[in-house]
Amino acid sequence: MARYRAIMVLGPETALFTLDCPKCGAQVQLLRAIPGALREEVRASAQQVGAGGLN
Repeated sequence: MARYRAIMVLGPETALFTLDCPKCGAQVQLLRAIPGALREEVRASAQQVGAGGLN
């Protein structure tokens, strides 16, 4: 399972994920759809900090 350094939500279904490559340790950024398994956690975190865009 990936361990994310950061997730920047860009829209209701899209985010920029920053993580360390498990093979070489390099920092990698990926623009991807927010996985269904993370959506509720991301939504709750956004609400805690007053971020919008996840409705």
